Amino acid sequence: MKAFFDLFPVIFFFLAFFFTQHDPAHAVAWASHIPLLSHVLAEAQASVPPKTPDQIAMLIATAVTMVASVIQLVFSWLKWRKIDAMLIVSFVLIIVLGGATLYFDNPDIIKYKPTGLYWIFALVLLLSQWFRGQNLIKTMMGKQMMLPESIWSVLNNVWVVFFISMGVVNIIVARLYSYSVWVNFKLFGTLGLTVVFVVAQGLLLSRYVIDDANPASNPPSDQDK
Repeated sequence: MKAFFDLFPVIFFFLAFFFTQHDPAHAVAWASHIPLLSHVLAEAQASVPPKTPDQIAMLIATAVTMVASVIQLVFSWLKWRKIDAMLIVSFVLIIVLGGATLYFDNPDIIKYKPTGLYWIFALVLLLSQWFRGQNLIKTMMGKQMMLPESIWSVLNNVWVVFFISMGVVNIIVARLYSYSVWVNFKLFGTLGLTVVFVVAQGLLLSRYVIDDANPASNPPSDQDK
């Protein structure tokens, strides 16, 4: 449920894009009854040169995602009375880049939202460690495994490199491939790469996982040596 909630705007972006792309007649008829979407559609159809079906699909999907992000934020507050910081960051990026996409009638702008989010993640990890002496990876994973401080530091930097690399890969796909390829990569490619990265990391660190049934079997940390 939580995973679906976190991916709520992404899923709606994907559904809106492929529905508009594969059945443009019904998508246009559907969008014409919704004020925001009808405005986006009118602007796209009146543009010179005319927008391609994929570009129109991107613009409609962007508008749908902006609405989905607002719903996600409101739902989070109503249900849990709090909003995660990263959810706020993602919301701001979607509203700013999505707004720019619709204002300038340029479907390429929204494609750089994942890069912005990945690089913000990397920056937060770096700044927290450099200026606050706080290893956020250790904060999130410290209850599941016991690592020497040197390895926690390396792990934090590995995640920084991963996020920077994912941002770069997104730019490459956005610039060199079609809208359809980018949308598929945004949903399936990034998820697949993240799963591979996490599994590989888990295999390398499995010997440090805390065994609640036998604490004595856990490896010593730097402080215990």
